[in-house]
Amino acid sequence: MTSGNISTSAPSSPLGSIDLGGAEILDWSGQGRFGAATGGDEQLRIFAYNKNFTKARELARQTLRGDAQAVAVKGNRLAVAVSDDKTEQGLVQIFRWNPSKQKLKLTESVSGGFLPDSIAWSGDVVVTANEGEPNDFYGVEDGVDP
Repeated sequence: MTSGNISTSAPSSPLGSIDLGGAEILDWSGQGRFGAATGGDEQLRIFAYNKNFTKARELARQTLRGDAQAVAVKGNRLAVAVSDDKTEQGLVQIFRWNPSKQKLKLTESVSGGFLPDSIAWSGDVVVTANEGEPNDFYGVEDGVDP
């Protein structure tokens, strides 16, 4: 089945493959013809495919200021939810992807609340859903509940 030029049926075998280090969350920029993936570590991976979605390749890798929880792409901008500890303030880091230089540039980094775990663009605004979990000692003297 097709809708315009886009096929809505799944292929019977993969069109292409790339090792993105245990990628958990990814988003795709139709405009910029690239994708971004996070895997719960301190790496943001930028990847691309050709127009037939074959010949996957990694374009860049960016070390973040904590563990990446999620990524959202809008045009050539990427928002990444970053957190080192579930009871500490996390970050939202905004990057701009330059496809001609294949470089990421950090443009903004702001507090993202306690354990920002999901992230999305709403127009030019970035929103996060924060888990804010208590630590393992919650309910005793060393407990912390953000």
